[in-house]
Amino acid sequence: MPEAELADTFRRASVFAFLSEYEGFGLPPLEALASGIPPVLLDTPVAREVCGPAARYVASGDVPAAAAALTELLRDADARAAVLTEADGVLSRYSWPEAARRTMDALASAAGNRMWDVTVIIVSFNTRQELEACLASIAAAPPSAAHRIVVVDNASSDGTPEAIRRNWPAVRLVASDRKPRVRGGEQPCHPRGRHRVRAAPEQRHPRPGRAIDALVRALASDPGAAAAGRASSAPTGVPSSRSGR
Repeated sequence: MPEAELADTFRRASVFAFLSEYEGFGLPPLEALASGIPPVLLDTPVAREVCGPAARYVASGDVPAAAAALTELLRDADARAAVLTEADGVLSRYSWPEAARRTMDALASAAGNRMWDVTVIIVSFNTRQELEACLASIAAAPPSAAHRIVVVDNASSDGTPEAIRRNWPAVRLVASDRKPRVRGGEQPCHPRGRHRVRAAPEQRHPRPGRAIDALVRALASDPGAAAAGRASSAPTGVPSSRSGR
């Protein structure tokens, strides 16, 4: 049924009967509650888990009880109000973004991988000293968000990959044998995480964790944003032309 037609059907209804004996979740009763329609449900564990007190329940096969519950909700305004008063509390437990987050967490757990709140991606090419200084600054003042660091190295000849493996075992290294065409170029990287923050090896901040947390908050506030990076400036304070949205 098209969404518009379904919404119109709920608007014209006074009560909703959902007497299914087997459901994996049962979305229709929540749709009814969201439309201001009290549901009558078969008394199953999943129905009580999903709708809680915001429904009337009847036993399987008890046709007279189902008829009585429907009649009461149709004719008794107080009975309808008693059910619908609980609707907001039930509906507040569910949202599509939260369902997507939990699904991603479950998939990540099943795959044996942690789903990080933020992945910090640092691209390097012959910048070992700057890179290690950058990593040290993050380690000294890490973000509060669950995070991991991914270094994408582009065939550096200054010992960067060896230094990362030796000195920073917790950092994920993506080492390529191809040099970038331009300074700062990178090879493909597909990190896991709800948010991605791009950094450069030469970037250091007195409180990098606080800066990363600010970027994560900015990403969380803008569903259309896919990645975030800092706004850089020259020593004089003039914004760099490399910064942008």
